[in-house]
Amino acid sequence: MKVKVYKFTDNSTQKAFTGTIEEYCLKAGLARQTLNSRVKKGNITRKEVGVKDNGRSYVPYEFSDKATGKRFVGYYAECCREWNLTYYQLRQRIKLGVIDVKKVSNVSKKIYYTEADSNKMTPLEREVSRKYWLERAQMLERES
Repeated sequence: MKVKVYKFTDNSTQKAFTGTIEEYCLKAGLARQTLNSRVKKGNITRKEVGVKDNGRSYVPYEFSDKATGKRFVGYYAECCREWNLTYYQLRQRIKLGVIDVKKVSNVSKKIYYTEADSNKMTPLEREVSRKYWLERAQMLERES
């Protein structure tokens, strides 16, 4: 999910922080509503500097049309575009029972690897590698 990145400046101390609203609240030990009220009063200046991905994702739905047998996995807006329906038409067909909707539970989550993780072998790869190097060492030993 995309979230906005802000530059927060405390007007009393002139200290600056760049990050999301959640990150600033965590750093400053503030509740979100407290931060919003301080911004509104002018104690803190908030300036939008960009957008970043926070790694969270929405859970998509599986739509199945009973009349035509079509299936679609995605979000409501994507389903409307795919089946050429308005959002209202989609909701009405769901309400009438023509279209079934259920959340997809097995969503492939993004996995972030570090450099150290990318060099690690799985147990099967490790076993194959060990056998290869053992055979190679034995072959070289026989030759000499």
